[in-house]
Amino acid sequence: MDARIGGMPVTPHAGKAVEINALWVNGLAAVAGLQERLGRDGGRIRALEATARSSFSRRFGAGGQLLDVVDGPGGHSTEMRPNQLLAICLPHAPLADPAVA
Repeated sequence: MDARIGGMPVTPHAGKAVEINALWVNGLAAVAGLQERLGRDGGRIRALEATARSSFSRRFGAGGQLLDVVDGPGGHSTEMRPNQLLAICLPHAPLADPAVA
């Protein structure tokens, strides 16, 4: 999520950003939960969530460090940004942080 001033990115992030992927995992879990609460089968969405969750851990948790961006123009980014908190703080966060739980 790039901040822009006058149409120019102030904090450009090309590649796959951790916050977008964390929101995707959270969204899949939320939709599956809503389906289940309505008495519908959430199995298909739960399967997608499990795949996304596994992929998130494998791609963004490489080397025991939470990456900010993967597959960017310069490779993976190990910068620390507040948006990374979404990976552990969302209701259905893709990573479980024992310090937070």
